[in-house]
Amino acid sequence: MELCRLIKQGNKDALRRLFLTMQPKIFSYLLRYTGIREVAEDLTQETFINFWLSKDKIISEQTCIAYLYKIARNQALNHVSRTVRTLPIDDENPNSHWEKMGNNEIPEVFIFDDYQKALNTLPTRCRETFLLSRFSGLKYSEIAEIMGVSQQTVKNQMNKAISILRLRLSQYLK
Repeated sequence: MELCRLIKQGNKDALRRLFLTMQPKIFSYLLRYTGIREVAEDLTQETFINFWLSKDKIISEQTCIAYLYKIARNQALNHVSRTVRTLPIDDENPNSHWEKMGNNEIPEVFIFDDYQKALNTLPTRCRETFLLSRFSGLKYSEIAEIMGVSQQTVKNQMNKAISILRLRLSQYLK
């Protein structure tokens, strides 16, 4: 990837082109990881800033994208370890968020909530592997490079993640 070589040399236009290409993918990955749009937006920006600041660490063109994902992954892990996710609830009317929705929306909310909870119960490595594969669309070889593990480990983690998700979401799989 020519862009990576140019970025390593300090070419800001190359960084801009990489940002335009990769920003939606990195944002999507971070959104799935954190579950909060504003946080994902901030972490996406921080990912690219950190990528630029540490451009000297890019070893080769093949590892450039993997390095970008590794930074995003570290940003997400740092954020998750620093925060506790809570839902805002109106103390005077705790059911106010349900009243604003139509009856048809409630089951989808429960499904999504159960899905998020199931994702959050996955062991860290399984969750990371699953998110990189299913939501970032990366190949097992790319995930292995990002996570610094073998492709077999990625396959094992995916199998474990899928098994756990099937078990936890079995009520929806009929």
